[in-house]
Amino acid sequence: MFSRILLILITCTLVACSNSAKQTYEQRLRVNLYCEPPSLDPRKCTDSTSANVLVMLFEGLTRLGDDHNPHPAVAEEILISDDKRTYTFKLRESYWSNGDLVSAEDFAYAWRKVLDPKFPSLFAYKLYVIKNGAEVKEGKRPVEDLGIKVLDERTLEVTLNHPTPYFLELTAFPTFYPINKQAELDPESITNGPFYLKKWEHESEILVEKNPLYWDRDSVKLDSIHLSMIDDTTTEFYMYEMGELDWAGSPISNLPPEILPALKKEGQIQITPASGVYYYKLNTDDPVLSNSNIRQALGLCINRTAIVEHITQADQVPAFALVPPMPGWNALSLYNDGDVENAQKLFAKGLKELGITKEQFPTITLSYNTNREHQKIAQAIQQQWKEGLRIKIDLETSDWKVYLSKINRQDYQIGRTGWLGDFHDPVSFLEPFKYRDNPNLGGNNETGWEHPDFGHYLDLAEQETDGVKRAEILQKAETLLISEMPVIPLFYINYSYLKKPYIHGVYISTLGILDFKKAYIKE
Repeated sequence: MFSRILLILITCTLVACSNSAKQTYEQRLRVNLYCEPPSLDPRKCTDSTSANVLVMLFEGLTRLGDDHNPHPAVAEEILISDDKRTYTFKLRESYWSNGDLVSAEDFAYAWRKVLDPKFPSLFAYKLYVIKNGAEVKEGKRPVEDLGIKVLDERTLEVTLNHPTPYFLELTAFPTFYPINKQAELDPESITNGPFYLKKWEHESEILVEKNPLYWDRDSVKLDSIHLSMIDDTTTEFYMYEMGELDWAGSPISNLPPEILPALKKEGQIQITPASGVYYYKLNTDDPVLSNSNIRQALGLCINRTAIVEHITQADQVPAFALVPPMPGWNALSLYNDGDVENAQKLFAKGLKELGITKEQFPTITLSYNTNREHQKIAQAIQQQWKEGLRIKIDLETSDWKVYLSKINRQDYQIGRTGWLGDFHDPVSFLEPFKYRDNPNLGGNNETGWEHPDFGHYLDLAEQETDGVKRAEILQKAETLLISEMPVIPLFYINYSYLKKPYIHGVYISTLGILDFKKAYIKE
């Protein structure tokens, strides 16, 4: 009898262990993040790599759903005044990963810190829609004048400078996430999102696990997500083929461009449009790049069609303006592709204005972060500029964290970048160039360019409630920006990725976020 009971207990234990191991394996996702996130402090996040980890760890007042619209998240109820300027957020009962209640003060604390003149937040300008936000950041007003009121532990009132139709999208953005005061030095150590940070081996891997205290934990099916940091796209592809990764490619990494044609032919790859643009920034404080005719010559000389057809090969669309197509907005076409003849005329005019000859024109350095696709694009443009303008271009590469730091310090001449909208509105692409960066206002301009008329157009658009008139004003702003060419748009971004057929429920935002909150694995 004892032997029989023992056998039953052993059998049940083995079955339970087997089922448990199977369940843990099945709900463990493996992806490649490509590179180290520069920061997991939501208030300092400026890049999509960091944002894709932060959306796992944190949750704002709202969260984007698979319909691309913002939905209540930590905020259970949202009341909007008749004049569209005052938002009252009533918070649901939700908790931090250490057991603390997520309070209205946690949001107010985080936002006030972002707008503290002494706090380094490049995206502080996103909070300028809040009443007196810019003045507080500049030190012209005390923080008490900020349009934020904590009415009680679970009620936050926010007053805006003007009606902002995309404000609820902003509250889903990392810069608007709450912060637990106890984790001020390491914000990622206490979080309120679907997952919590289990392990972070810098330059190697990140492991997040399901947060048992998350308010919507029943919607979270994955037990863990393992994020590798492999900066070679070919290695990533082979790991996917060998079954070591469940997802490969955009928007958290890339696939080798040379394999895309074969994958497309075999019907393996998935390609979807993103609300983003790939472009080059120009340091207009540089002696020769300070001349707008030189900048325009560089922009017009590029053959974008050749780049997307022979290098990127993921059905990208050449960009002849900065703002990509999106609902309610048709992309502008402000110049011709590969217009070498006009480029040469503008270049000659620029040389004359600078008082130098073509022989005296210095070598320009084109910088990009380490990536095979970025390298091939840079090499192609280097050759196009050599043939079309007879100038010498040096190429410089560095890893993402170092590269981003150099761009932020404006320590470059021409630099590769990409911009995915933070919300679905043209303003998301235009507002970074309203002011040149400064220590008080922060910013993500990084070109040194500023124009009073451009800022005036954006101010007018803020006040305009008629959608058609607002679009016309924003078109004027974009046309001015492109005519000055502190940025050179190249193409509109598409996502190209591979995913295993057993992965379901992943939300791919057109704004560059891969949200695994509702993802699950089912054979």
